[in-house]
Amino acid sequence: MKREGDHRPLDLLLRAPGALLGGSGTPPGTARVMDAAGPRQWIAGVSLMICSAGFACTPSVEEWLAETTAVFRRHSDAFERCPVDEPAYNRVIADWLRRRPQAAPLTRLSLGRAIDFPWISGYLAERALDHRSWDSRRGKVRHGDLNGLAAAILSEEKLLSRLAAPFCDTPYLPVAVSVEKVLVGPANGTLAKPGSGRRLVPHDAQIWLRIERRGTASGAPPTECR
Repeated sequence: MKREGDHRPLDLLLRAPGALLGGSGTPPGTARVMDAAGPRQWIAGVSLMICSAGFACTPSVEEWLAETTAVFRRHSDAFERCPVDEPAYNRVIADWLRRRPQAAPLTRLSLGRAIDFPWISGYLAERALDHRSWDSRRGKVRHGDLNGLAAAILSEEKLLSRLAAPFCDTPYLPVAVSVEKVLVGPANGTLAKPGSGRRLVPHDAQIWLRIERRGTASGAPPTECR
């Protein structure tokens, strides 16, 4: 029976030998992680690779039973430079969702920094470059606030449908992107667009997907797949 504050794994895919974990059971405070290199377990924040592999970026999704949120990790080592392309994003999230109990609630997925997803960062910078609410000469918003502008751009249907692709055929649907800590920099540092020169654009932020169940008031019908 689940007790309040229980942080047992939502779905452990593989149990390590007893000597590694100190017994046949799974210790409290263990999170389930699935990534491209194979199943892992997290103990007190330390990543233990169950399978042996050479260095490679190993994007994964981490979540806890007591929470309704999850975190996309681009690599087990936060200090490694590991850009996540769109196919990797789709693959990792689709694999995670296939193994996740579909009745479990899910409200948010943290993606971390936009700059670690060049296709997301590039979309933000390109759309902002000539946006009517953005002054690219001064690097400031003309109307509203910077976080609001970045969230509105990243929640546009053109990008949101791409972010929602791996959620197809699941009960969940990303309905918006929320942001904070938006960073502004030279457009030519992010875009190869002719004429961007030294104009300034938002290009990085901490980003989250806001997720609802299909068929809810603001979500898409259960049969719809963006």
